[in-house]
Amino acid sequence: MSDTPKPRLQLRDPNVYIPLALFVCALLFRMIGIRWGLANALHNQSYHPDELPIWGASQHVEPGKFIFTPGFYNYGTLYLTLLRVASDMAAAYGGNPHPQDPLAVWGYISLCHLLGRVITAVAGAAMAAAMFSIMRRWTSTFGAVCAALLVALAPGHVVHSRFQTVDILAASLLTFSALFALRVLPAVGEPERGKVVSKSVLLSGLFAGLSTGTKYTGILGLFTLWAVLAITRPRGWVMEAVKGTAVCLAAFVLTTPGVVLDQQSFMRDFNFELAHSKAGQIEFFHTISGYPYQLLNLFYGIGMLMTVMGIGALVYATVKKKM
Repeated sequence: MSDTPKPRLQLRDPNVYIPLALFVCALLFRMIGIRWGLANALHNQSYHPDELPIWGASQHVEPGKFIFTPGFYNYGTLYLTLLRVASDMAAAYGGNPHPQDPLAVWGYISLCHLLGRVITAVAGAAMAAAMFSIMRRWTSTFGAVCAALLVALAPGHVVHSRFQTVDILAASLLTFSALFALRVLPAVGEPERGKVVSKSVLLSGLFAGLSTGTKYTGILGLFTLWAVLAITRPRGWVMEAVKGTAVCLAAFVLTTPGVVLDQQSFMRDFNFELAHSKAGQIEFFHTISGYPYQLLNLFYGIGMLMTVMGIGALVYATVKKKM
């Protein structure tokens, strides 16, 4: 006798239309001012200092020729590949500029920046929808919407979602990794779900690997997965952790094949990033310790009131937690 088929999600299901609505609203909000700092009558280069170097590195990726080793590995290659595809679309539909026409060339580069920013905006909006899905299992629909709106409307998140940089895509993919990792934890009243757990572990590892292939800090997503598995399966979590880790590493190598095919250049840039992270940028010299500095960043990024309320909620949840 066959198993009873699972009910399919319908558009009227709030778990479908609410995150979809949040995604659309967050995306539209990010479209406002997305052309900031792009080429105009006063300047050619983008005002954001990272956009032109990142775009230049992306042009060494040639998906049509299966060349995914740009020789630049300060970041993973996933975002560079997406940006190169967007640049090829700009050339195909907007016209490939003649190299002897500087204005046309800068206009083309500016269009590529804009398409790269759209990729970032989509990733940022998707992160808000993922936040709703994370919180919906542990709180009410209203609470989940509030959590998603915090991501959708946070000034710092919105601003960075309008730049052609790797950060928001990496953070969004990391959020989806956490979403599937947390699905390993059974909500109140849920039975043991063996197949669901295995699928969630693999998907969590996949998104952690994609995040790592965008920015190397994405590998930290595995810590969330390992912790959840250790809590829920104290005796048999190692094998599941190995599966998730293997998928993560495979996704990373597939999106950044230079780690295997261009090892010398990869290690050069990877070690540079390690040293850069340790030393910090010149803008942060003679500043206070990173922990209180991050707290100040939160004041600017989401607002002082929301930061204080968030910390208070964490303290309250810790004290009132259900054992």
